[in-house]
Amino acid sequence: MIWNNLKIAIRNLWRDKVFSSINISGLAIGLACCIIIFLFVNDELSYDKHHKDFTQIYRIGMEGKLGDMEMKGPFTANPMAPTLLNEFPEVEEAIRIRRSENSVLQYQNKIFSEDRLFWVDSTFFNVFTVDFIYGNPNKALSQSRQMVLTKSMAMKYFGNLEVIGKSLKLNQNIDYTISAVIEDCPSNTHFHFDFLIPYYDHSTSNDNFWLNDGKYTYVKLKKGTKHSDFNEKLNTLVTKYVAPALKQAMNIDYNSMIKEGNYYRFYSRPMKDIHLHSHSTLELENNGDSINVTLFTIIAILILVIACINFTNLSTAKSSKRAKEIGVRKSLGSSKGRLISQFLFESVLLSLVAFTLAMIIVEFLLPITSVLIGKDLFPDYLNNPQLFFLFLGISVATGLLSGAYAAFFLSSFNPAKVLKGEFSKGKNNLLLRKSLVIFQFSIAIFLFVATFTAYKQMQFIQNKKLGFVKENIMVLENADEINDIRSFKESIKSYPAIINSTFASAIPGEFLNGNIIGRKPDLDPNQYSFRRISADADYHKTLQLKLVEGRFFNEDMASDSTKILINESGVKELGLINPIGEIITRGVAYPLTIIGVVKDVHGDTFRNKILPLIILPNNLNFQSRLAIRYHANNKNTILNIIKKEWNKYTTNIPFEYYHLDNLINDLHKQEYATMRTFTIFAILSILIAILGLIGLSSYATEQRIKEIGIRKTLGSSVSGILRMMNKDFLQWILISILIASPIAYYFMSKWLENFVYRASLDIWIFIVSGLLSLFIASFTISLQSLKTACKNPIESLRYE
Repeated sequence: MIWNNLKIAIRNLWRDKVFSSINISGLAIGLACCIIIFLFVNDELSYDKHHKDFTQIYRIGMEGKLGDMEMKGPFTANPMAPTLLNEFPEVEEAIRIRRSENSVLQYQNKIFSEDRLFWVDSTFFNVFTVDFIYGNPNKALSQSRQMVLTKSMAMKYFGNLEVIGKSLKLNQNIDYTISAVIEDCPSNTHFHFDFLIPYYDHSTSNDNFWLNDGKYTYVKLKKGTKHSDFNEKLNTLVTKYVAPALKQAMNIDYNSMIKEGNYYRFYSRPMKDIHLHSHSTLELENNGDSINVTLFTIIAILILVIACINFTNLSTAKSSKRAKEIGVRKSLGSSKGRLISQFLFESVLLSLVAFTLAMIIVEFLLPITSVLIGKDLFPDYLNNPQLFFLFLGISVATGLLSGAYAAFFLSSFNPAKVLKGEFSKGKNNLLLRKSLVIFQFSIAIFLFVATFTAYKQMQFIQNKKLGFVKENIMVLENADEINDIRSFKESIKSYPAIINSTFASAIPGEFLNGNIIGRKPDLDPNQYSFRRISADADYHKTLQLKLVEGRFFNEDMASDSTKILINESGVKELGLINPIGEIITRGVAYPLTIIGVVKDVHGDTFRNKILPLIILPNNLNFQSRLAIRYHANNKNTILNIIKKEWNKYTTNIPFEYYHLDNLINDLHKQEYATMRTFTIFAILSILIAILGLIGLSSYATEQRIKEIGIRKTLGSSVSGILRMMNKDFLQWILISILIASPIAYYFMSKWLENFVYRASLDIWIFIVSGLLSLFIASFTISLQSLKTACKNPIESLRYE
């Protein structure tokens, strides 16, 4: 029976090659999109699940409010981990980690600056699952001056993996002995490390201070511990330890603070939720976005629905072609069940062919998609039988669902009426096709609106004035290692290609340290959270900061050592009316006077608001960045010049740099990826819809050949015939526009709300999306109908 069904199915598919090709192509594109999005979603949802006890691992964070100052982050004080171990019996393990950026490591003549070096507690491997190549996890970090490194780092420095007992020099003065070699971190983890060294090598005098943040604390809870109970108990540490620290360091009474509506509390977040649900400024790495995961999942479903609609539409549209076949088979004794199974068999066969084509499309598109969205999408998925059979199951289910209506519809024909030529196409059949086309184009229009909205937001970000110049600026890291910074600046400034340079603690786009500051207590008793940059007098010249009022620093004025600049947001935060001359008294070494107000600087993603900022003279803080502004078209020349001067003024320090425009663009790479993804899937959805229109318009034209011949005989023009053929379809598209527009407006408004600074959702987006859909539909239908409209009416009247 199966062999007989297969022969009939192949014969029917081959007989109507055009419809079969359209069905297979549409379904294949839909399945390919679904597979690619599934790979992305699957990767995003898999983060940190490779750890053995990932459901028991949590990260501790804190959040607080003091006056107008709010803070929240995944960082804690140094005593948190040992206190949890000593006082919380439900805690099985608690560890601290701290990142060391721009650490200089040396082995013989190999010197590199490394960003993935971490100080960690010796029980690190009791919490996180790591595959050891060489070494013992119980002893790898048990002694001072030990180092664990990854496989790739062993090859980078030593050229082989047998490196136990060898040493790397850290920051030119401390030798660390290699105690273990481990596999590289997988891509789906919320932080990556290359080197681990013992945490007690980082001990400082204020390790027991509860307000000294900057460490990351992870706990492994014992099985059976309720997360909510642990979170509640966690906050007993606030009254026990934080309250006395607030009184001691800031003279703040904790009980009075709470009564005034302020708070300070700890929380724990499941490690498996960090990647998609934690977006603090101080994350160890940039995380994903659960909204994007949900959005792409919906897009995958919608595109697959469009492909299924095509299948159902075309299957029911050609029902009249198979009416006599069904009538004959029923007259010869075929049951309704037998016919249904035959039609479903054909649908599944077609879906399997589409699945095969989809796999080829995926293989071709996967590398391209990975580049566009900035993520490697599981390139070995074909070797995973679970994934393969999941996709196969989706394709079979798609074939069954798509072909179900057509199967039941075709098998219900009355054989007597069909054989007498009394078969009616039926209004229900037409209504279904009409509804499905409307639904299909509603989805396509929604994706068009989403694409144009994302594009407009990206244009807004690109064209928004940032408050500084990002082009033609090179930033040197490890600039604090330069032996004589003034001489270095003077030396490079002598080259005509270089305009200016500045020595600073940070550059816009980098993380900025904070200060708690305020005015004189008799003027304003509140305290405020400000970001802080320490810079020399050339900072504003190099970055082209804009002055609102007052003046910039003057290096020739010794009195400027007690002066500061403040941004517009800082003026608003402090409620200053005449900021010039105002004195900042708290949170700094000594009173500082405001001498200038600069325009706000956009140095963060547009999802976050601009924070209050103070800029201090460079003698008040540690500097580590040198920004160099140069003339355009001199990038290669500049690189050679700076590298040459760097080698003169440093000893065994790697030359590390980046271009400021790249750093700023990287802040928005998630938005760029979203826009590109919207664009790709909008194009593919409309392509699938076009394939459906080609099939339906071809069928409609074929059904009306005689009518067209008669109309031409009676004097109708080609343009008149094309208008007639377009009329119904374009009415359906207009209905789609009316349905899709309000839905798209609602969802894209919600998406734009993720941005503090955002573009407006203009009406032109909906007009262009609607007109584009109408044009595509009209062009497709006209192209399909043109041949028949131009045909000699005598040939049309001879048809059938």
